[in-house]
Amino acid sequence: MLKTILRGFTIGLAYLAPIGMQNLYVINSALCRKRSQMYMVVFTTIFFDISLSLACFFGIGF
Repeated sequence: MLKTILRGFTIGLAYLAPIGMQNLYVINSALCRKRSQMYMVVFTTIFFDISLSLACFFGIGF
């Protein structure tokens, strides 16, 4: 039981840790780049964020 809880906790940390850096990158891109480049960064980040969420939800890799 404890092993399962620890595994879920570590997967949750692995899911949450990259999101902060992504948000900083998206905000920086929105402020410093052209509008077309900004949209490309935003949609790419959204795609990979959804992919990471689904991988964590379905337990891909275990």
